[in-house]
Amino acid sequence: MSCATYAYQCMNLTTNPFSGSPTYNGFSFSTLVFAFADSANRKCLYANALCSIGQFKLNTTYLCVTSCLSGTYANNVTYWCVDKCYGSYYADNTTNQCVMVCPPGYYADKGSKWGNKCVYECNQTGGYPFRDSNIRQCVSICTDGYADPLAESCVYNCTPPLYLNNSASS
Repeated sequence: MSCATYAYQCMNLTTNPFSGSPTYNGFSFSTLVFAFADSANRKCLYANALCSIGQFKLNTTYLCVTSCLSGTYANNVTYWCVDKCYGSYYADNTTNQCVMVCPPGYYADKGSKWGNKCVYECNQTGGYPFRDSNIRQCVSICTDGYADPLAESCVYNCTPPLYLNNSASS
C-alpha cells in the first residue's frame, strides 16, 4: 500500500520512506501498522478499530466507506462490508445493507452457502419455495393458509385447477 498511489490509503510505517514525519497526505500516523483509512477523521486505523460513525470497512480498498460496493452489504453489527448476511439479517440488493426486514415486494430467504437474501421470487436457495406475505418470508410450510405450488405462495384460496384437499393421508 502506498499513500502516493491512493490518496486515502494508509501505509505501514516500517516500510514508509516518509517515516521522518508522523503525517503524510493529511493522514496522521500514530502506530507502526495500519490497515484502514478513515477519511472522515483523516486517520489511519488499526485493523480492529472502528471507522467513524456511519462508515464501514471495505476489505478490497482498505477504506472506511459510507456505502458498500455492489455485491457487498453493510453489516450494522460488525461495521464491515460483507459478501453474505447471516442470522436474522438478509442481504438487501436495493440498499447494499444487511437488514432485518426486507423491503416491500421482497421476501426474506434463509439461504445456505449463499447466506440470507431478500428475494423477489422464493426457492432461489432451495428448501423455501413458498412466499408468505403475512411475514414476508420464504417458507417450506405455510403456517397460515395453504401452500399453492402454482402461485408459489401461501394462499387462502387455491389457484384453479387446484383445489383444497381436506382428506387426511393414510
